[in-house]
Amino acid sequence: GPKQCPSCFQNRRSKLQKMNKVLVVINGCPGSGKSYLSGLIKEKFPFFDIFPYDKVKEEFFDAYGFDNITERSALEERSLEEYYLRLEKRMEKGEELIIEYPFCRKHEKPFSCLIEKYGYRAVTITLIGDLSVLLSRWEERDRREKGRHPGHYLLAYHKGRAIKDSDYKRKPNLEEFEALCRAKDYFITLGETVRVDVTDYSKVNYGQIISLISKNLND
Repeated sequence: GPKQCPSCFQNRRSKLQKMNKVLVVINGCPGSGKSYLSGLIKEKFPFFDIFPYDKVKEEFFDAYGFDNITERSALEERSLEEYYLRLEKRMEKGEELIIEYPFCRKHEKPFSCLIEKYGYRAVTITLIGDLSVLLSRWEERDRREKGRHPGHYLLAYHKGRAIKDSDYKRKPNLEEFEALCRAKDYFITLGETVRVDVTDYSKVNYGQIISLISKNLND
């Protein structure tokens, strides 16, 4: 549709400030289309801001680097702590946010504390599907998205250093991928929760998702 002029958008934004504060949590296995769904929600509700955990993790990859999987894991834990701090600052301001990542069980408690502390309503959208399809999409995404930060798929990384073949992580086979998804336990429940099967994108009821968010904004 036509773009809103700045003054119209500001008037709409002022009215929305009277609505409930909503935190949209999008999670699911790699390859399930979390970033795509975030973008669709942003189109419908432009006052939301997308704040993915990967943004902070990539900053830490560039700032510190890592030489092995142990250092990489420790760096991810540090970047997660920083992510929580930044998220809290934004929630303290009352911002409407979409957060997306393969959020697993360990994230549930800190998120719950922030939601309760700052009076948000949470909507959790967990993307599920045939794991063979999701694994195929994950592999295809990494081949297609040449601009994706290399720290996500390397065993060793330092900004500006040449990448060797031995630095690349091996993608899991289907059995390993299934075990990974089970172990991570992505089925966190924050606020009103819905599971969406994305095996066939053409069958996804995106209108239902938009209605759920709208309902929590207006109830």
